[in-house]
Amino acid sequence: MFSRESALALRRVKGLVDEVARTLWRPYAEPQFVRTRRYDFFDRYGIHVRDGHNRNLLWFGIWHPCWVETGRPLCIGISGKAPGHLVERFRSEFGEERVIGDLLYYGLSQDQILSEGSRDRLVQLIKETVESFHETALVD
Repeated sequence: MFSRESALALRRVKGLVDEVARTLWRPYAEPQFVRTRRYDFFDRYGIHVRDGHNRNLLWFGIWHPCWVETGRPLCIGISGKAPGHLVERFRSEFGEERVIGDLLYYGLSQDQILSEGSRDRLVQLIKETVESFHETALVD
């Protein structure tokens, strides 16, 4: 169960979260978006993007409920009140979503984590998602 490969894989996943966070921090300084990094590694580790009303818009990182349910340690999620075109884009990129609370989440496959350019693709998707939230309101 525990091996050197497991340790290296977990380090790679955490490293990808950190790389995406470092890349995203610079362009998004708008005060209405709050980005938080959680360091309770046994619960979650990643990036929350919230709007000015403290509603979750997007999550990216290691989230143990996702890991246990899907077998995939890294996930990305969007608000269940996201506009339909965003939900469809995430479905086409990651497959069928799972639901926890008000979050639609998707486990990333090993290929999506390890493939060449994965960080850049994830950064672009998150940027476009945040911009789309700027342009459209959450669905009530």
